[in-house]
Amino acid sequence: MLLRDLGPLPGTKLRYTVCARGAGWSISDTGRPIKPADFDSPGGMITVIPEGFQTNDDALVKRQ
Repeated sequence: MLLRDLGPLPGTKLRYTVCARGAGWSISDTGRPIKPADFDSPGGMITVIPEGFQTNDDALVKRQ
């Protein structure tokens, strides 16, 4: 089975995010809060990060 060869199972680790409850998300390149209008192109892709981590990639990586 391919999935068994990729390492240990994550357990419950994937049930939680670094984003605090009620906090928003920002677009990673601009740091602007995400809005519904950002989803206007079908098939488009937007990279978002939790608010508070826009300028600190190291803190975001360590929280995962």
